[in-house]
Amino acid sequence: MTTAPAAPLRHAIDPGRGTSGLPSLSVIVLTMLALALPILLTPIPLLIDLPSHIARFHVEETIAHNPALAANFTYQWRFIPNLGIDLIVAPLAGLIGVENAARIAVATIPALGGLGMLLIGAALHGRLTAGALLALTLNYAYPLTFGFVNACLAVSLALVVFGLWLHFGNMGRVRARLVLAAVSAPVILTAHIIGFGVLGLLAGGAAMAERREDWRHPVRFTIGVVRPMLPFAWPLAFLLLWQTGEAPPSSEWFAWAQIARWLVGVLRDRWMPIDIASALLLYAAVALAVALAIIGRPRFVIEWRGAVPAAILWMAVILLPGRMFGSEFASVRLIPVALSISLLAVRERRGDARTLMAVALGFLGLRLALTTASLATASAQAERELAVLPMIPSGARVAAMSIVPCAREWAPPRLSHIQSYATTRRDAFANGQFSAVAGQAMGLTSRIDPVLAELLSTGTVERCDRFFPSTPLHETLAGLPWRGVDYLWLIDAGDTAVPLPAGARLVWRSDRSRLYEIRPPR
Repeated sequence: MTTAPAAPLRHAIDPGRGTSGLPSLSVIVLTMLALALPILLTPIPLLIDLPSHIARFHVEETIAHNPALAANFTYQWRFIPNLGIDLIVAPLAGLIGVENAARIAVATIPALGGLGMLLIGAALHGRLTAGALLALTLNYAYPLTFGFVNACLAVSLALVVFGLWLHFGNMGRVRARLVLAAVSAPVILTAHIIGFGVLGLLAGGAAMAERREDWRHPVRFTIGVVRPMLPFAWPLAFLLLWQTGEAPPSSEWFAWAQIARWLVGVLRDRWMPIDIASALLLYAAVALAVALAIIGRPRFVIEWRGAVPAAILWMAVILLPGRMFGSEFASVRLIPVALSISLLAVRERRGDARTLMAVALGFLGLRLALTTASLATASAQAERELAVLPMIPSGARVAAMSIVPCAREWAPPRLSHIQSYATTRRDAFANGQFSAVAGQAMGLTSRIDPVLAELLSTGTVERCDRFFPSTPLHETLAGLPWRGVDYLWLIDAGDTAVPLPAGARLVWRSDRSRLYEIRPPR
């Protein structure tokens, strides 16, 4: 068996010393603005979980002087490594309203992610690359579409810090590196623990690359890697304030089917062929660069301080559990950042730069246009559904279900938590608030029956087990504690017949949804 010659591969691997060139301020500002606009221009940015987060922000801001909310909710501030968007919304909500504050806060996620990518690319290569332009599309990857806003904010912040950390290393500013690490680490941990982990993997991988000449001397290599990482590690003490023994154990190890779905759906949105083709383009760009480097035709240069962190992140995708620290899809959330760092690690030769960057810029523009159109369509759909809200009185207890087909559609189920606007706009309770999850700051009063609190916000008409076990709608409704329910809101249910308690009255309907007032026998 033979291997590719070492010399060509060495020429294709850049040690990355002394690079520093940043894009101009105008390029940075325009990039951040372009990435923020799809959300800023959308009246209701319907990221799947976001309505429930906005409802929590509303409870947090108004429960102290709102009897209707206080009847159903409790709120006790506590440290949890999942507060990123909350801390941005809190000072803004009183000035511009909680929904506007949330929209602005969420728009910072892709903008900061783009800033971080530009910083990383400049630190690794000294100039803007086609890989960086391709990576920018991943600021609207599926974790953000899913509404994992605190985790996505923390990852975006981690990219910014990592970019600055690399620049300080290029300039030999060791003390600045230490201060940056010590100050930023607790901020990112507070935003979300996943971002804190990503920052550790990025900086640790880069530190390993910087000490690559010591790989044959384990003690020297280990000391050289661990020393710059210590300032990042001290906030781990904060976790002692958070871990109360309530979090469920880690699970879903080596969930290959889930990993495969998220790999294919990294850019999942509304247009399946385009979304899959877009993802394949990004993977192909990385694979082509690596393949050409290995066979000795280095038309691309791969930078060690990007390649090693990328490899570690891909290992984390495979080796970490799908559920940890109470977070679902924990490992697969790393796929977009692993892919973006892989792209950022690649630099095309200058002779190919103009053509490749033009293609990459066109691809970025296409993805941003599609994202904007998709969000606008979902916002219009949300407006139609939320026409029901005037029929729901303040303080009511609402059981709501968004009906989804057993054969999962490619388009994300963006209406899954639309009922949370009953809390935001009508001070009512609606299921699907995550308030039943252990360790959360928001809780429920005894007025809310535990069965209603734990009712899933999505359901199916028939029983199915394709990707998740589901209880048929009629069985779910039959098990509801009707004496503790004031309204039943069926979303996207069409004309499906459902079992209702005696005295239930239809008070609103659209072409796809219905609202029933529940009047159980006294």
